[in-house]
Amino acid sequence: MKKWFLLCVVTLFALSLLSGCAIIDKLTGAGGTSPGAPSPSASDKKAVDTVTVVSDKASNKTDYMTLTVDVPKLTGLQNAEEQNAINSIFKSYADAAKKDAGMYEELAKQDAESNPDYAMPYEITINYSVKYNQNGLLSVLISDYRYMGGAHGGVAETGITIDLNSGTLLTLGDLMVSGSGYKNVINKAVRTEIDKRTGTDELSELVTFEDIGDYPDFYMTKDGLVFFFQEYEYFPYAAGIQEFPISYEALKGMVKTEFLPK
Repeated sequence: MKKWFLLCVVTLFALSLLSGCAIIDKLTGAGGTSPGAPSPSASDKKAVDTVTVVSDKASNKTDYMTLTVDVPKLTGLQNAEEQNAINSIFKSYADAAKKDAGMYEELAKQDAESNPDYAMPYEITINYSVKYNQNGLLSVLISDYRYMGGAHGGVAETGITIDLNSGTLLTLGDLMVSGSGYKNVINKAVRTEIDKRTGTDELSELVTFEDIGDYPDFYMTKDGLVFFFQEYEYFPYAAGIQEFPISYEALKGMVKTEFLPK
C-alpha cells in the first residue's frame, strides 16, 4: 500500500476518533461542561424517571463501502426542546458517518485499483447500548467501528451521560463531591485491576497508567461507574477496549446523592 494512502487512512481514522469530542462540545457548549458548574439539586429535579430510547437506523452498501448506522433517539421527555437538542447530538453521529462514507468509498476504489488481489470494501458501523436510564439520568455508550483496508479495523467508544431534567451532559466532576478524593480512589482501583490482569498475562501495558485525568471516558450503570480506555491508549490492539467497573459502594460518600440510584 502506498505511503500516501496509508497517511490518508491514518488521518481519517484520527478524525473519526475526534468526532466524538466535537459532538460532546456541541451538547455542552464550546468549552464543554465546566468542572465547577453546580449540578441540579434534588429539589430542582422535575418528575422525570426515564425516557424511552428507540433506534434510529440507516444503512447503505456498495461494491466499495458498507455503512450501518444505529443511533439512539429519545421519546417521552417532558421538555420537547431539550429532547430535540439531545436527539440532534445523537443524530450528529449518523450524519458524520454518512459524510465520511463518501470519502471512504473513493479511497476504497483507489485501493482496489492499486491492490486488486487484496481489495475489500471499507466499512463504518455505528451502534449504541443504553447502560442506565432511571432517576432522570441517561447513560449511553456509542461505538464507532471503522475498517479502511489492512489487517483489521478499529473502534472508538464514547460514553454520554445526560441529566434529562436539564439536558446537561455530565462529566465525572459533575457527578462527584468536590474534595472527596474520588480521583485517588478511582486511580488506585484501576491501577490495582490492571496489575491483576497483567499479572496473569491476561493483559500487557503499552503505556503505564497513572491517572484517569479530569475528563475520563466512562458510563453509568445501576451498580456503579465503568471507566474505559480506547484502543492503543494503554494496551495493545488485541486487548480491545478495556473496562474497569467501580461500584457505588467503593465510591461511598463521593458520588453526589442526587445521582445515586434510588
